Amino acid sequence: MEENKKQAVVFDIDGTLVDVSKRLEVCQKESKNKKEFWACFLSERYLYLDLPIERTIKLLQKYWSEGVKIIIITGRTKNMEKYTLIQLSAFNIFWNEIYFREVNDFRKDYEYKSEILKKMKEKYEILFIVDDSEEVRKAAEGLGIKAIDPALIS
Repeated sequence: MEENKKQAVVFDIDGTLVDVSKRLEVCQKESKNKKEFWACFLSERYLYLDLPIERTIKLLQKYWSEGVKIIIITGRTKNMEKYTLIQLSAFNIFWNEIYFREVNDFRKDYEYKSEILKKMKEKYEILFIVDDSEEVRKAAEGLGIKAIDPALIS
């Protein structure tokens, strides 16, 4: 363990802890263009369609029970914060720190998340990140952080 640094694990939400396929499908059907799609997907309107991904949540809970810090870095925007926190609580997802994207932050996920990961590395010994984005995983590995594809968790 790195001296004076607490251990932490990092999780994404959508596609990692939460199955958003139904919300994705509804937003794709009712949107005429990318702007409408993202306005739909990044709103709380269809969050009720989301389902927990049990295998990933169990991994998070295991580390939580061992006293490892849980950090969530999501591409969800701050306008979704209130309902996201309710959703995470309903799915028994615990965290110590959670980061939401600013509403007008249109950077790629890997750019936005890399910035936060760099800051987290100063504070924590990050054991790994779990994210469904291959670009995010590659960026994390470029920072020396082990990255796990949630599809490979059993």
